[in-house]
Amino acid sequence: MTTKKRPRSDSAAAAVAVFAASAATVEPPMPLSEAELYYWNAIIRARPLDEWTAIDKLHAWNLSKTMQYIADSHADIAANGLTIINERGTPIDNPAIRRLETLSRLSITYSTKLHIHAEATVGRSEDSAKRATKQRQAQDTLGSLKTQEHELSDFINTPVN
Repeated sequence: MTTKKRPRSDSAAAAVAVFAASAATVEPPMPLSEAELYYWNAIIRARPLDEWTAIDKLHAWNLSKTMQYIADSHADIAANGLTIINERGTPIDNPAIRRLETLSRLSITYSTKLHIHAEATVGRSEDSAKRATKQRQAQDTLGSLKTQEHELSDFINTPVN
């Protein structure tokens, strides 16, 4: 069985296909709350829309719910603290901490399986470091230009005696 060859990502055909696909939406396979839909949309945008298979959508649905559970666990920790008092009056670790750790590991597993983890979406760390260096250099240049602009503005606005 042969599969249809995809156009090169830098080709005009690929650009047209991406633009056409960007108007499409991928609906979750089962209902999600509004909060979970926020995560669903972020997850779905991490890959080209036409690459989502039925099983991928189920995993993305699970990841959406997991991400909301993580947010709920953070809220629990923020509201109740890292330690709570049990029924015997003894301070214990908040169970939300263990739940957060478990859910975080699960979300990383789902992200890896869906191929939406950092290396898949951003690239290898060496490449990312090079891009980050270039970004910092560009920001430094812009900062330098803003400083020069501010100094020029001060010079122009200085009254002549």
